[in-house]
Amino acid sequence: METLGNLTESLRTLRGLHDPEGLRHGPNARWLPSSFVSVNMSRGDFHVKQIFSQQVAEVTNQLTQSTSEGYVYNEFNTPLSADWMVVLSWILDRMYLAGVPYHYYLPDPSFLPEETLRFFHIDRNWIDALVDGALSIGSHLPNDTEIRRCLKVAINTYLDQKPEGLHYPPKRPGYGFLLRSQLCIKFPDLIVRTYGNDVTKPDPTIIVRQENIAEGVLLVMFDRKPGGPDFKRLVLLEPPHQQCFGCGEVLRDNLLKIAYKQIYTIPLEEQPKGLERTTPVETIEYSPNGDNNQPAVFTWSEDDLNLSTLRFPGYAKQTHDVITNYFKKKYGESQQKYIEKEPTATLVGIQLNHPMYYLEVRMDPAAFTSGDSNDEDDDGMLKSLKMVGSLETSPADNATSQLGPQIVVNYSAPIDWNAPFVDEKEGAQGAQKQPADRRNEFYLPAPHIRRLALTVASDEPVELSTPETILEYTIFPLESRGSPLHLKPLAYRQDIIFSIRYSERYTDTYELKRITISCPLGDPEENRATLTKRYDGPGATMVNDFRFNVVPSESKEIGGNKSTFHLNILPRPEFMLMRDLTNLSVMLSGVMVPDYSDWKDAWGKPKVKVTVKEEYRTADPLHRTMELEIDHKKKAGYVA
Repeated sequence: METLGNLTESLRTLRGLHDPEGLRHGPNARWLPSSFVSVNMSRGDFHVKQIFSQQVAEVTNQLTQSTSEGYVYNEFNTPLSADWMVVLSWILDRMYLAGVPYHYYLPDPSFLPEETLRFFHIDRNWIDALVDGALSIGSHLPNDTEIRRCLKVAINTYLDQKPEGLHYPPKRPGYGFLLRSQLCIKFPDLIVRTYGNDVTKPDPTIIVRQENIAEGVLLVMFDRKPGGPDFKRLVLLEPPHQQCFGCGEVLRDNLLKIAYKQIYTIPLEEQPKGLERTTPVETIEYSPNGDNNQPAVFTWSEDDLNLSTLRFPGYAKQTHDVITNYFKKKYGESQQKYIEKEPTATLVGIQLNHPMYYLEVRMDPAAFTSGDSNDEDDDGMLKSLKMVGSLETSPADNATSQLGPQIVVNYSAPIDWNAPFVDEKEGAQGAQKQPADRRNEFYLPAPHIRRLALTVASDEPVELSTPETILEYTIFPLESRGSPLHLKPLAYRQDIIFSIRYSERYTDTYELKRITISCPLGDPEENRATLTKRYDGPGATMVNDFRFNVVPSESKEIGGNKSTFHLNILPRPEFMLMRDLTNLSVMLSGVMVPDYSDWKDAWGKPKVKVTVKEEYRTADPLHRTMELEIDHKKKAGYVA
C-alpha cells in the first residue's frame, strides 16, 4: 500500500527530470554536467580529420599485407584480406586495358586496315584517371578522398616492390601494337619475341599482354618504348606446332621442284651460319614424263587415278645421294661434313621440314617519337589525383553564359557535371593558383551524347577590338575533305568538321579562354541560309585536343522566333597558352542539311553565315565571319 501511495509522486518526479531547474539543488545535482561545451565529432572537424587520416593509413596498410612478412599481397602470396585481393585484381586488369571496350583505342575500323601493324602508346594520365574514377565509386562523404589516396599508395607499393623470388617488380604496360592480318587467323598462336640490349637473346619480360582480341586482330603490350635502348628488336614467328612437311618448293600437275638442303652430321656449333647455311645444295625439277634416268621420287597418277604421292624410298635415296655428292665435290672424298652411309629417317625429316618463316620489324627509334606523352623518367606509378568539391557552375551553364545578356530557358544533359575532377595544382597546363573558395575548371571529358542548352539571346551590340589573326578556320564534310566551305544536301545525316588550326607562332603568349562558332538554325529563307533546320544529333566531339570540351547550344532572339546554333569550345583549365595548341578541330555528328531545291535563283547562291568569336585572357576578343556555300541542286532520293 505504501508503494502504491508513493506512485503518484514517483511519476511526477520522473516527468520533471528533463527540467534542469529541478536538478540544481540537493543530491540529484550530481547528474548535471559541469560544462555545456559540446564536442564536434563530425568528420569535418580538424582533429577528427587528423585521426581519420591516420587510421585510414594504418587500416589500409594492414589489409594490403600478405602472410609473407614484409611483402604486400602481390598475387604470388596469400592475402590477409580477400576483399583487397578482389580490388587489386580489378585495378590491375584496368591497367592492362582488360575489360576496356575496344572502340576506346580503335574508334574506327579505318584506323587498322587489313594487313597492317599499328603501334601505340598508352596515356598514363588516362589510366590514372580511370583507376581514380573507379575508386571514387565508394566516395560519399567529404573525407572519403583520403581512402582513395591510401588505396593508391598501396597500389604503388605493389608496383614498386619485387615479389619474393623475382628480380623485377610487376610490369605495367606503356606501349603496344595491333596486328590485323590473315596471319592471326592461320596462326592464332603466333609467337612474338622481343629483344632488349642483347639482340641475340629474347627478353620475355618486355611483353606484358598478348591476346587475340578479335578474329584476325592481335593485341600485344610492352612495358618499355619500342626502338629504345632496352627494346631493339621485334620478331613474329610461326608457332612450331603448326610447322608442316613439304616435299618441294613447287608442286603442280606437271612439275615438282625440290631444293635439297644442306644437312650436316657435325655438331651444330661447327655448322655454317646465316645465308651460307640456308643456301640449297641443288635444285632439281621433276615431271611425269621427265628424264628416265631420274629416280622416281613422286607419283602424279596411276591407272588414270590422281595419286599425288611421294615415293619415300626413291625420295630418301635421291636426297642422300645429292647431299653426299655435293660435299665430296666441295670438300673432297675425305670430307667429314656428312658421313652417313645410307639414308636415315632424320635425313628425310629434315629435308621435308617446311621452313619456319618469321617477320622482323625494324625498330627505328625515329619512328617511335611522335605522339608519345609518356616521359622517359616516368616510373609508371599512379598519380595522386586529388579530388575537390563540386563545381559552383556547370560547364554547360558556363558555356552559355557569355553569349551576351541571356535568359536560360532549359538545359538537360545525361551527365553529372558535379562529378570529381583533377585538382588545380595537378591539372592541365594553364591552371592558376586560386583562393580556397574558387573552383578549378578542369572538366571531365565530354559525353558521347549531349543535348543542347536552349537560351534566349540579346540583340544588344557589343563593341570589341580585334587582335591579330591566330587561328585558321575551314568547314567541310567528313566524307569529302577536298571541298572546304562547301556542303551538299544528302539523303542522310552528315558529320561536319570545323577545322581550327594554329597558324602563327609569334603570338604564342596569348591565353585562350573560349571559342564560340555560331550559325543560323531553322528553315532556309531569303538572305538567311541555315546549316540545318534543327539539330538533334549525338553531339560534338574534339577531333584531336581532348584538353578542351565542346558544348553545343541554341539561342533565340528576344521577341523573335529565329534561332542560332553555337559550338562552344572551352579549355578544361581556366585558359590554355596558344603555343601549346596545334589543332582544335571539332566534329559535329549527325547534321541533316536542309533541302535547298526550292531556293530561288534570284536570292543568289545559298551561303550560311558562320561567325566566330575568340576570347583571350589578356587580349580583346577576336571576331570573324565565314560563308559556307550550300549546293541547292536537289539530289535524287533526298528525304528532309
